[in-house]
Amino acid sequence: MEMPVISVPLRSFAPARLCRALLGAAALVLASACATRAPEAPTADLPLSEATAAALDHLMSQAAPGPAWLTSLKGRSIVLEPVRDGASGEQTLGTVEVRRLLGELLRTRYPQVEQLALNEAGAAKATWALDGTLDAGRGSLAERKGSTLQLAIVEATSGKAVARTRVKVRGDSIDNTPTVFFRDSPVLMGEDAAAPKGLDALSTTALLDLGMVAYDNGRYAEALPYFEAASKRPNADPMPVATGLYLTRSRLGQDEGAKEAFGRIVEVGLQRRSLAVKFLFEPGKVDFWADPKVSGPYATWLEQIATRANVPGLCLNIVGHSSRTGTEAFNEQLSLQRAVRIGDSLKRIQPAFTTRLQETGMGFRQNLIGSGTDDVRDALDRRVEFRFDRC
Repeated sequence: MEMPVISVPLRSFAPARLCRALLGAAALVLASACATRAPEAPTADLPLSEATAAALDHLMSQAAPGPAWLTSLKGRSIVLEPVRDGASGEQTLGTVEVRRLLGELLRTRYPQVEQLALNEAGAAKATWALDGTLDAGRGSLAERKGSTLQLAIVEATSGKAVARTRVKVRGDSIDNTPTVFFRDSPVLMGEDAAAPKGLDALSTTALLDLGMVAYDNGRYAEALPYFEAASKRPNADPMPVATGLYLTRSRLGQDEGAKEAFGRIVEVGLQRRSLAVKFLFEPGKVDFWADPKVSGPYATWLEQIATRANVPGLCLNIVGHSSRTGTEAFNEQLSLQRAVRIGDSLKRIQPAFTTRLQETGMGFRQNLIGSGTDDVRDALDRRVEFRFDRC
């Protein structure tokens, strides 16, 4: 059988586009001829969609090196883990968009790689897992600089990295609004650097991801069993597990279960010697936000912090933070006053803190977001942090 003649106007394509055109016409038959030169990571700042595509191309060429790297990808399978914000460890609309783009690009550019759903069945079958961070940079949307996307492909069974890449991203193309789960979270969760990698950890990640997606879509009764299942896994990061239990139980009206889950959040903070809580204050004031839907749970939070942190020989430094709106001097004073407000509340609940507590105002010196928008996007910049240490 004769091969069909493929006619492509060469002048209309850059080398990489020419390869993709040929591959589209003759599938993988001509892959090795097109792939003699692997893609490299770009050096210029790119819009998020272009940066994601360039990052994936660079990753894939590393994961299956050699002159025929495209054809050697055949038979591999991959799951996409959640992409996180580089500063906070949270998921944002920008990180969700990166994950969506990666899924679409895998289907269209790399159909020889089987893309599996991130669930226990997919985790058990996958050759690779792909995860990463999106750092949205600092400053206002128009001024943002230093934004980067870092991705890695790891072996699903061992967690060993087989490919890494880092590309620059235009900051104004990134939406750092947190997803619903992270918006509603009472604390900055961060990530457990000591968390194990590999197949068992990947299946636990799948449970947490399914729970977060269900929560984001208002399916709280569906979300709760995922967090309950994750809580029984010894390799689970306890902070997102406890947070998921707190949020879903709160939404389902399970007040005692929610209270117990917040207590667990405090216990994890004690183990890590730091807990950053998102108390929302009235702008420029030390009064809590007036809406009871927002500030209603604060009494329970403070009661659990005062009770669980009342450990003999343990001292507490309450550090207030503020957003970038206003002068440096004003924010230094405001953040201190808010820390004092929280400290006074703890002392009323537990008088033992009278001699074991100090307050510090950090102003906006340790902003995680730095946008100065004073809304949900930079809520973490207005946190109150509890730092635990031996007296």
